[in-house]
Amino acid sequence: MNEKIKELFEQAYGGEWPTDITNIAPSELERFAKLIVNECVQICRDNIMCEETDLDYNDAVIDCAVMIERHFGVK
Repeated sequence: MNEKIKELFEQAYGGEWPTDITNIAPSELERFAKLIVNECVQICRDNIMCEETDLDYNDAVIDCAVMIERHFGVK
């Protein structure tokens, strides 16, 4: 398992990775999904370039982050 995914799940779940994931509350799964979406959005935003020559690139990266948020209904 990817350590980042495990870390996000533990953050959402409020504890260590459970041995039986069939009894996880829907609210915890939703929190986990939102954390993953927010992580994806942050990766987009972290890759915005500061140089003004890359405005098209920056706009595309910002648009991608917004589209991910809208697609999953996460803010």
